[in-house]
Amino acid sequence: MMFGMTEAGTITVTARVAYGTKQQLADMRPLFKAERTRARALSTSAPWDWDGLPGREAAAKRAQWAMYRAHLHESGELADTLDGLVAFWVRAELAALGWDRDWPPLPAQAKNPGGGPGRGTAAGRSG
Repeated sequence: MMFGMTEAGTITVTARVAYGTKQQLADMRPLFKAERTRARALSTSAPWDWDGLPGREAAAKRAQWAMYRAHLHESGELADTLDGLVAFWVRAELAALGWDRDWPPLPAQAKNPGGGPGRGTAAGRSG
């Protein structure tokens, strides 16, 4: 597995998966397309429609919609992107393992390039 830091509170993860997983995900494209269509329909439904509203009101509606859409993603009720679907299942797996909690801050030495404490140096020696 490879990790890369992005914005605060998020991390990019690259994982090796079983043979055939890529095709299974590709086969889900119709689901994602249908979910994107559903998301567009939801965004123009009565509580979220911002057409014809003055600028600030429209901006507020768009912001409310973005927060509601994020809630739908986090709860697994909307799966319009692969990232959203994977993030939902990763969160569920972390919760099942009891790892969905606030962690103590990293020790200062863990923030240095080359890995965290206990990983050693490039030559394989610690310290």
